[in-house]
Amino acid sequence: MFTNFKELEAYVLSHKNKKRIVLANAHDEPALSAVVNAHRRGVVDGTLLGKKDEILALLQEMNEDPAEYEIVDFDGPELDAAKAAVELVRDGRRMTERIATRSVMNWSPYITERMLDTANIRLLADGIGYMTGVNYTKADGARIMEKFRDTKALIVDLRCYPREFMIFDFIGRYFMPRTSPHVIWLAPTGALPGVFHELQDSLFVNPDNPAVAENPDYYKGRVIVLVDSSTQSQAEYTAMAFQATPRCTVVGTQTAGADGNISALVMPGGDFGYFSGLGVLYPDGTNTQRAGVRIDVPVYATVPGLQAGRDEILEKALEIIATGAYDPAAKI
Repeated sequence: MFTNFKELEAYVLSHKNKKRIVLANAHDEPALSAVVNAHRRGVVDGTLLGKKDEILALLQEMNEDPAEYEIVDFDGPELDAAKAAVELVRDGRRMTERIATRSVMNWSPYITERMLDTANIRLLADGIGYMTGVNYTKADGARIMEKFRDTKALIVDLRCYPREFMIFDFIGRYFMPRTSPHVIWLAPTGALPGVFHELQDSLFVNPDNPAVAENPDYYKGRVIVLVDSSTQSQAEYTAMAFQATPRCTVVGTQTAGADGNISALVMPGGDFGYFSGLGVLYPDGTNTQRAGVRIDVPVYATVPGLQAGRDEILEKALEIIATGAYDPAAKI
C-alpha cells in the first residue's frame, strides 16, 4: 500500500509496461491526479477508482481481463488531508467523522453524473411522470412529452444542473397555454455606468413563430418542481420558467440564489473573479438573487429521514399529488 502521494506518483510515472493502473481505496482528487497526470504523459491508458472488490466486479461487468490491470492500494495522508472533520451526535454519542470533500469546480459535474446514474425518465405509480434536468435534451423533447402527455402529474427534479437549456423549446412549447412573461432582467446601460434598465422576457408557445399566441394542446397535468440548495443558476432560471406555467408547484428547500449570467472581472496581476452581470426578477419585480426561487411547499430533511436514506422532498411531492393539495389550478 502506498501511503505517500509522491511515492505513488513516482511509481506510476516510472511504470514502463503500459499496464492500466487502478487505484483502490482512493476516492479523492489528490489520488486521482497522480494517475491523470500519468495518463496525460502516456504512461498509463486508463483509470478506475474504488474499493478493490468493486473494481474487480466492474471489470467483470465490462468483460475486461483483470490481468491487464494493476490494482494499486493507496490510502495516504494526502487523501486524509482532503477530508473535513465533522463532529456529530449519533444515538446519543458524540463522535468525529472525516468526510471526503470535492472541489467547488467539480461539485456540479458530480451531482450531474450521480443523477444520470440513478434517475431515468420514467412513469411512477398512478399516472405520474418523473424526469430530471439532466435527462432533458432538445433532441429528445418531443419524445419526452409523448411519454408524459396523458399523465395526471409530472415531477421535474431540478436538484441538479440542467444538461441543456430547456426554457423555450421545452417549457414554452409544451407547458404554456399562451405566450406570457416569465422574467425581468436588470441590464447595465452602457452609456451610463451604474444605471440599469429592465428587459422583460417571455415564454413563447411557439419559439419558431413568436406570432402564435396560444397553444390549446399544452400539458394540462400538474407540474411539481423539486429544488434544494444544489439548484443553482440555470436550474433556478428553469424553475422560474416552470412557475410561469398554470399548474406548477415548487417543493423543497431554499435554492442557491445565484441566478443570472456570469461576468468575468480580470484584475492587475492576473487575478480574476466572477460576478452576476444581470439582475433576475420575477415578472412582479420580486428579486431572486441571494434569495432563491419561491418555494410553495417547504420541506426540510429530518434526522430519521436522513438515517433511513429517504428522499423526503420527493415523498412530499407524491403526497400533494395524491391529496390534491397546493394545486394552483385557479391560475388557468
